[in-house]
Amino acid sequence: MKKRIIALVTLVLLLAAILIPVAYAAKCSHSWEWKTEREPTCYKTGLRREHCSKQGCTATRLSRSIATKPHNWSDYTTEREPTCQLQGLKKRHCTNPGCIQTESQAIPRVQHNFQFVQIKTQPTCTKPGKMEYKCTWCPMHDYPEIPALQHNYSNGKCTRCGEPQK
Repeated sequence: MKKRIIALVTLVLLLAAILIPVAYAAKCSHSWEWKTEREPTCYKTGLRREHCSKQGCTATRLSRSIATKPHNWSDYTTEREPTCQLQGLKKRHCTNPGCIQTESQAIPRVQHNFQFVQIKTQPTCTKPGKMEYKCTWCPMHDYPEIPALQHNYSNGKCTRCGEPQK
């Protein structure tokens, strides 16, 4: 019996808590004003809602979202320098409080940085020679051709190879 009385009293109080503001709101001649309930950030829209400004009235009606604010980007920082084999990488981040948004951009690969190593094959009058170059950033080698020297005749014979002039 006690449990039923407690349940009945609880139900009456609950209904009163729900119905009294509704009844009051129904009697209120509302005076509407917009209030910002949530400020916008760069990652979340804000929210504005019309509330009745009369004391004791909790009525609300229209709500509108407020557009997000723009990100406030830091300068780019280089995460990885580019080489002749790999693109580099640069990043920046939003500095607005609570935002974890980042942007990345590739930095194009650079050209090989070849340095002369040696002459592999000396050119002759009729055959080209070869030079050796090595990239300072990677294992790549390049072997450009040295053009053939061509004969240099003097007194009827080549001064380089001794071949007689035809």
